[in-house]
Amino acid sequence: MSCGGCIGTGGKVANFTKAMARAAKAFAVGDPVFVSTDEWKARLAVCGKCEHFQKATATTQPTCALCGCIVKAKAWMATEHCPDKPPRWAENN
Repeated sequence: MSCGGCIGTGGKVANFTKAMARAAKAFAVGDPVFVSTDEWKARLAVCGKCEHFQKATATTQPTCALCGCIVKAKAWMATEHCPDKPPRWAENN
């Protein structure tokens, strides 16, 4: 699954809505919506070392330059994946 982007970039609200729909669908069928705290921390560590990671500023959250997602939020979601080619997150959420 590739990432279409989130709120972090202009005009990406529809993609954020799709991410929320994937999470709702997972919840509805009993699949995990969130990863474990350990997995979340591992994902954040990977993102923090990536050249596409955009650090937080006084007015923004850390984001991914590839998809525009807020990294801390996306990393929690079991239904989401790293948009890089090849993906950097472990696929065994």
